Amino acid sequence: MNNEWINLKPNNMDIFIDSKVQYPVTFELKVIIEAIKPEQENLGLLVEIFDGLRVSYSKVSTNASKTGKYVSFSVKVTIVSKEIFDRLYEEIGKIPHVKAAI
Repeated sequence: MNNEWINLKPNNMDIFIDSKVQYPVTFELKVIIEAIKPEQENLGLLVEIFDGLRVSYSKVSTNASKTGKYVSFSVKVTIVSKEIFDRLYEEIGKIPHVKAAI
């Protein structure tokens, strides 16, 4: 992976040691990308990933940073398994200029 990722993990992850995610799970995914390519092109790349993994999604919203250097995409997604969850983040990490996926 050639993207520079921002580490957003809390210092103490011990609270999650015994936690288990119950699939399917629906949550808001936020992807932050440098605003080098047109917004629609970046959104198209995300949609390709969702469709390829058969991840259902809705309520796509975008927000540009104050400086215009970054754009964030917020998408409500439903993930059916841990395998799909892991693959989703792996594929998003391959998108050029992605800075974070939360």
